[in-house]
Amino acid sequence: MENIGNRLIEARKRLGVALREASEATKIRTDYLQAMENGSFDFSLPDIYKIGFLKIYAKYLKLDPAKFAEDYTSQFTGVGASSRENLGRIDAPGGATGHSTRDTGTSDFDTGRAQHQAAMIRLGVYFGGAALVLVLFIAGIVYLFDHAGSADNTNKGGATTSGITPPPAATSPAQITAPPAPVTNNYVFTATGNITSLQIIQGEDQKLTLSNKPLNKGSSLPINYKGSLQIIVSQAQFLTIQVNGGTAKTLSSNNQRIQGEANFICKAADWQ
Repeated sequence: MENIGNRLIEARKRLGVALREASEATKIRTDYLQAMENGSFDFSLPDIYKIGFLKIYAKYLKLDPAKFAEDYTSQFTGVGASSRENLGRIDAPGGATGHSTRDTGTSDFDTGRAQHQAAMIRLGVYFGGAALVLVLFIAGIVYLFDHAGSADNTNKGGATTSGITPPPAATSPAQITAPPAPVTNNYVFTATGNITSLQIIQGEDQKLTLSNKPLNKGSSLPINYKGSLQIIVSQAQFLTIQVNGGTAKTLSSNNQRIQGEANFICKAADWQ
């Protein structure tokens, strides 16, 4: 059998053809061609297919196909010339004998068809999984929107959410009692003698001077102001203070007579 393999190799090299090119041209798998060139026909196919492949390959290499078929039959099958014809026939179902309707490329065709079917199955599984993920994603979005809408409707109806009691309604401005407005007091400062300097300043923060001038004897200075006043006077003993039409009082009413310039805080409650 080594003789068959050597003849195949020599013929292919003589034509300058690679094994892969021969496989593409004959539609016979490369491993089958390699086995035939190695003189090994132990690949799992019936003899009829092996002889068919050998004849196709021999014809492609411009050799005598019938001669190669005869050599294979005599060396591998042990069948005489009288029985060679039967190698070209297969038994039909039920014991009837008939010619095979399958050509030498059927095995490769079946292999390709199986690979194609496997690829289609993998593709179907992939697209089926992708479609399932998409459906679940859309269902999740719809659920979230529905749930959010239900929560909004519940809150609008005044119900509590997750056991949290809604805060009480804010008190309207009309329900808030405003603090009483400061009372404007009417101060009247009167000089019982000549006062060379009388300065009246707004409250304790001293941000605004209301009056700063001398006050002659018998003259009065009315001041309307909300709150206390700071008084700086040069002759305190000549100054009387009347608040809101009450009795005019001097500094001596506070049990203290100040000689010369005085600086004190005048509060309406102290002079009424």
